[in-house]
Amino acid sequence: ALLTLAIWQFAVAGRHRPPDAPAAAPGSRTPLVLAGALVMYAAAFPGLGFLVTSVALVFVAARLMGLGGWWRPAALALGVTLAARVVFVSWLGVPLP
Repeated sequence: ALLTLAIWQFAVAGRHRPPDAPAAAPGSRTPLVLAGALVMYAAAFPGLGFLVTSVALVFVAARLMGLGGWWRPAALALGVTLAARVVFVSWLGVPLP
C-alpha cells in the first residue's frame, strides 16, 4: 500500500505544485536515485544488517535532499540509526538483523 501511494505521489507531484514553489530542475533524477537507494537498502539489509544499511540509506537520502557537507549528513545518519535501534531493540524488544 505504501509503495502504491509513493508511486502515485511521484506521478502527480509535478502537476500539483503550489504557485509560489520553485520549479524542479529539468531532468532532476533525485527521486529515481532515492528509489534506487531504497531498493539497494532492501537488498543489502539481510546481508549487512540494520546498522550499516540504515546509516548508508539515511546518509544518501540526506545528501539527495540537499543537506550540505559531509559531517552533517553523517551525524544525522548515525543519530537516526542509533535512535531507531534504541526504540526498537531496547524499548520495544524487536530484534534487528
